[in-house]
Amino acid sequence: MGSPRGAGQADKNSVWAAPGFIPTLIAVAAAFGSWALLLPVVPVAVLDAGGSHALAGASTGVFMAATVLTQVFMPRLLRKFSYRSAIAFSAVLLGVPALAFIWNMDPSVVLAVSVLRGIGFGAMTVSEAAIIAELVPRSLLGKASGVFGASSGSAQMIALPLGLFLSERIGYGPVWILALVIAAVGGLACGGIPPIKGAQPDPVANGAVSAPTWKLVLVPTLALAIAAVAYSLIANFLPAAARDTGITSGTALGGLILAVINLAVMGARIFTGVVADRRGEPGTLMIPFQIAAAVGMFGFAACLASSAHPAWLVVSAVLFGAGFGAVQNESLLSMFYRLPQSKVSHASAVWNVGFDGGQGIGSFLFGGLIAGLGAVGAFAVSGVVVVAGIVMTTADWIVGKRRLGR
Repeated sequence: MGSPRGAGQADKNSVWAAPGFIPTLIAVAAAFGSWALLLPVVPVAVLDAGGSHALAGASTGVFMAATVLTQVFMPRLLRKFSYRSAIAFSAVLLGVPALAFIWNMDPSVVLAVSVLRGIGFGAMTVSEAAIIAELVPRSLLGKASGVFGASSGSAQMIALPLGLFLSERIGYGPVWILALVIAAVGGLACGGIPPIKGAQPDPVANGAVSAPTWKLVLVPTLALAIAAVAYSLIANFLPAAARDTGITSGTALGGLILAVINLAVMGARIFTGVVADRRGEPGTLMIPFQIAAAVGMFGFAACLASSAHPAWLVVSAVLFGAGFGAVQNESLLSMFYRLPQSKVSHASAVWNVGFDGGQGIGSFLFGGLIAGLGAVGAFAVSGVVVVAGIVMTTADWIVGKRRLGR
């Protein structure tokens, strides 16, 4: 039940003709908007309330830990409950718990709210990624994935700087309320999503997959996780680091940089999706864009070390964002192409575990590293981590070419 097994095949030349495609885009954009609005705000709010850098990092780390644990169970749950109900459930958890911050920013409240919102985010991310392959035919997966990336990227591009801008000018309370309103829009949009459930596992292998699933998804997952580790450092600590190093007097510039990153992510996801559809396979642009991401991370470190003009932060943001967006799309499409239709929700879960697990690990890791090495040292270490990912992906590409005799 679900498509491309059904309604999504209505027009094989247009992703927009798939029933439920547009309402799903709205729901996903709202969910990412509610998440992104608070992503850089919560750590800054923790610091402003007298909390430590460790707690600021842990607020995101715990969120991502809850997200990943939820994602692990989502393929099984999506065979019992529809994608629509899962996305609606996520809207509630992404919006309502944050209201607790109006009254209390104690560590226990911060971490509890982070857990609840993480569960909602985990349910949403697996559902939205998997439903792409259920709504449209495989020949349009690249474009559809790019459109979904643009939808979520647009929401983040607006919400990331908006949260910091509003918190600086009118306080944190209205930001918590706005997160609820945005999530509610996503919940309402769920009414237009078809009641599709995840496909049941195939009792007999179809012969298309000759290697264990983990081998097919390992390298794309690690490539994504490494890029997400780097992004977590930017999202959680760049606004405060830019302020502390004298590049700017507030955190609003940090929000603008995050918006630039997401604009670049959006463009790169669309571009790589179109290229993948034309070539009939994904992955050919992974390494060049990983290199761009590494250059961007080292650029951030250099800017913070020299208190450079904000324009150089923008350049670094474009490079990293393009790299991050390409890795997102290439890794997801690689999993969809390597695994059978019955494992669509598994591919989505693994992809999201890599994405959000990387962010969670990065949040904990860099919260401690900044305390010991400072922001410049942490960004330099992050650049080295991205380079390690390039080495891994390159080695995998060479091995793959040798196996094919090319």
